[in-house]
Amino acid sequence: HTDKEQVVIMSVLPVIHVKGTHYQVGYQIGSSMRHHIQDYVECLPLLQEVLLPFSESEEGIKAYKNAETLLRQKVPQYVEEVEGIAAGAKVPFKSVFLLNMNCPKGVTEKGCSTIIIPRPGGQGPIFGHTEDGPPESAGRIFMVHVEIPASEDMEGENFTALCYPGSLPGRCFGFTSAGFAWSMNSTSPKMERTGIPIQFLSRTLAGQGPSGLSKLLTSLGNGGSLNMADATTALNLEVAPFRYGIKMLEEKAMFHCNMYTHLAVKQKEDIHWESSIARLARMGEERMESEEDMKRCLGDTQGDLQIFRTEDRERDVLVTVATGIFDMSEGRLDVYVSNPATSDPIYSCRFQPKKVLQDWDLLVTL
Repeated sequence: HTDKEQVVIMSVLPVIHVKGTHYQVGYQIGSSMRHHIQDYVECLPLLQEVLLPFSESEEGIKAYKNAETLLRQKVPQYVEEVEGIAAGAKVPFKSVFLLNMNCPKGVTEKGCSTIIIPRPGGQGPIFGHTEDGPPESAGRIFMVHVEIPASEDMEGENFTALCYPGSLPGRCFGFTSAGFAWSMNSTSPKMERTGIPIQFLSRTLAGQGPSGLSKLLTSLGNGGSLNMADATTALNLEVAPFRYGIKMLEEKAMFHCNMYTHLAVKQKEDIHWESSIARLARMGEERMESEEDMKRCLGDTQGDLQIFRTEDRERDVLVTVATGIFDMSEGRLDVYVSNPATSDPIYSCRFQPKKVLQDWDLLVTL
């Protein structure tokens, strides 16, 4: 694309509302975003050159089958959602399923930077997150408002999230009608196993809230970091196979990128780890007290591994496709698809923050 075409592509953010069963919701997302999903599946090197060929290898066939069996047993409703997305988008189930799976060992595409700023007097924090993805996802992301009515055996779900084409909603950032917001940072623990992928863990958080996570943490296959904020506080949950750690927001701003910072886990020291060290160092240099400070920092383009990531850097492999900033006092989400330091949000919406985290079983037992 020319620079002018790229700007036009990037400054679009579809917003869709879907309602029904898990399969129906998946189908509605798939059919309404069909062209984006088909294009993304066809042009994404990670899928075409890595995930699909690996899934045909002896090791890959086994890993794929084991993961699908486990997920159908633990979270069958979200596998049905993937089936719906694939059917609605008219793409193979396997392609969509692989977009929601762990990468084979040694292959990583991990981005995102998160800042949470506390406020005095019991006000809700300010919570910001850059969504860094493959360049192919730029201009193909969208917001989705999901409503799944309660059924006999399942509680209802009601949330709004930023979404990649073909991905389950939940892996970027969003908020729920229960009154909290979340975002996810990928991490690269050296140890991985057959288990629940972080994409399904974050989908569970979006739909079921923190209590839904508690049941799945012992079955996790890879790693990640989940940030959560509510009307009064915030926390970071780092997860890896067989272990997790929680860090609460205190008097200073909390930063997170794509590496473990408080859970003792051996991690791959790859380009995303290097980028995380560079981004965390830049964040630590800045004054971090207001939403303006946050926007300036999340839009920072200094260095070759910068916070706001652009395609013109030789070493970096990801680009910042969106930034979300939540005001957990006002109940406002602003979404930017251009640099938040120099542009206005393309989408804003309101929600009602509530006190949610204080009742989470994992915090009560800490």
